[in-house]
Amino acid sequence: MVGGQRNERNKWIHIFEGYSGVIFFAAINEYDLTLFEDNYSNRFQETLNLFDQILNSRWFVNSNFVLFLNKIDLLKEKLKYSHIEDYCEDYKETIDRIDPNGENDDFENACAYMRGQFESCKSKDSNQTLTIHLHV
Repeated sequence: MVGGQRNERNKWIHIFEGYSGVIFFAAINEYDLTLFEDNYSNRFQETLNLFDQILNSRWFVNSNFVLFLNKIDLLKEKLKYSHIEDYCEDYKETIDRIDPNGENDDFENACAYMRGQFESCKSKDSNQTLTIHLHV
């Protein structure tokens, strides 16, 4: 386990060179929260940026990734009073593409949107595998 705060990352990133796998956890209920050390930066966006940096880092070019999108139970409850489209600019446009007929509920759409955000970090040229699991 390593610290994810900005000031902790440069202390550990280089020690993972040559590892064949990375397990990354992301709390998907934090779309409406800001960072502990920066009251202006969105936690979900920061997690997404960190994942992108690690996934595409020279230290992990030959590593496979397992991503756990956790706290989905908290996401399901939060969506009742906190609207994700208020925090993610491209949410509505993305959902209109994913669910053009409006058949999915808010929870299904939120999970699909967040999953897609993480999947889009993977370079098309990469031969890394990225496995994503939704987890409580």
